Amino acid sequence: MKEILRKLESKDCFTVLCDAKGKEMTSQEFSNFLKDVIQSKDVCFIIGGPAGVEKSLLKNKVNLELSLSRMTFNH
Repeated sequence: MKEILRKLESKDCFTVLCDAKGKEMTSQEFSNFLKDVIQSKDVCFIIGGPAGVEKSLLKNKVNLELSLSRMTFNH
């Protein structure tokens, strides 16, 4: 987690946390979102492990919590 925080502090980016409880988008909505955001900033994705990430450590660092799917995939 410390490495993630260090990298986020060194970049000026729109930060997306991939989390099962995040906002769900269709493929088209996600495409439009990326198109709009990357015109002004880099996009940084944080993908946690099977136990997720410590959200309290990322407070004020994450711009969007995004669920890529409600399905569970092997890690």
